[in-house]
Amino acid sequence: MESTGVQRLYARSLEKHKIRYIPFIGDGDSSAYNNICKVKPYGPSIFIPKDEGISHVTKRMGTNVRALVRDNKGTGPSRLFR
Repeated sequence: MESTGVQRLYARSLEKHKIRYIPFIGDGDSSAYNNICKVKPYGPSIFIPKDEGISHVTKRMGTNVRALVRDNKGTGPSRLFR
C-alpha cells in the first residue's frame, strides 16, 4: 500500500467513521507502517501494532519450507524407510 494513501486513511478514520484501524494489517511493505508510526494519527499515547496478511505469511513460510527441503534432501528420517 502506498504510504501517503495509508496516512490519509488513518487521518480521516476517526472523523469520518469514528473508528481506529488497530492493528495495522500490511503486506510486508515496511515503509507504510513506518510512516504511520511516525505520524501517530491517533495521538502519541496510542500504539498501532503490525500484523501481516495471512497470504504474505503463507508465501514466506512456503518459500522457507521449500528451501529447507531442497537443502536437506536425503538427510531426514524418511531416508531410513526406503
